[in-house]
Amino acid sequence: ADLSCWGDPVAGDPNLALLAMLESRLYARQGEMEKFDAYYRGDHPLPFLTPAHEDKLKTQFRRLLSESRTNFMRLVVDVVEERLRVDGLRLSAQTDTQADAGTWAIWQENQMDYQSNVAFAESLVKGVSYLSVWKQEGSDDLPTIAVEDPSQTIVGYVPGTNYRLRSSALKIWKDEESGLERANLYTPDMIRKYTRAATGGRTRSFCRVRT
Repeated sequence: ADLSCWGDPVAGDPNLALLAMLESRLYARQGEMEKFDAYYRGDHPLPFLTPAHEDKLKTQFRRLLSESRTNFMRLVVDVVEERLRVDGLRLSAQTDTQADAGTWAIWQENQMDYQSNVAFAESLVKGVSYLSVWKQEGSDDLPTIAVEDPSQTIVGYVPGTNYRLRSSALKIWKDEESGLERANLYTPDMIRKYTRAATGGRTRSFCRVRT
């Protein structure tokens, strides 16, 4: 893909203000999400180990503390997640007495029996999870559903709708192939793609990708 930029990254694209607002909200919650994810993976602080002790402990005692660390946090999450299952989908609970066959076919085609468990676990660990749904343009194939990492993705809502009406979304991630940081900005009538150097973090502005 051509990830080169065009135009002035500030004056050339008015949507950068929306991107910056969503980016700020995304980064504001990343620290807490990363902390909870570390606890879920068992990478939490060692028992009885404070920064003051760090330089004083011998290697053997530090290894003993590491081996004594028990990951109960993962058990707490997994016990709940294992009991969450989607048995069927209905377009209306009032008018449809059976699961909708077409919707269920999309669900099964995307292996959502498994993928939904990933979304449940993400929500239990990080407090929220997202699915993106895409129609295959120029194809009769069923839509694709993907579980998005909430530490990379955030959704904006229309004020006053009690978080019911979505107005925008942003996904930021590092492209391993190019080494660049990429961003996709979604609104009801457009998708804008941006990029910037991975070094420098938020001090560098995104610029819009040529399409």
